[in-house]
Amino acid sequence: MQIYVGNIFSNISEDDLRRVFEKYGKVTSIKIVTDGLSHPEKECGYVEMPVLAEAEFAVSKLHHSMLLGNTLQVNFARSGLRDRRKNDRKGGRRDYDNQ
Repeated sequence: MQIYVGNIFSNISEDDLRRVFEKYGKVTSIKIVTDGLSHPEKECGYVEMPVLAEAEFAVSKLHHSMLLGNTLQVNFARSGLRDRRKNDRKGGRRDYDNQ
């Protein structure tokens, strides 16, 4: 299971995340992504845990926890972004807005 870890800053390394998540089970990979344009100091990470029960336990325990002065946001990663334009929704204002 892939877990999203948000609200981390450049003072947190992959090793820091690995140490925290390995308390709850096996970790197969960790990747930290940097937003170099708008917030160069703010990053997010992805942690891969192969066992669902361990991943669920880690998410429940680590969401809103503190790591090196940062309050982490930990959730299951979304499997893909949905494009709202491709779901047959029409744009513009609704009829009741024009009354």
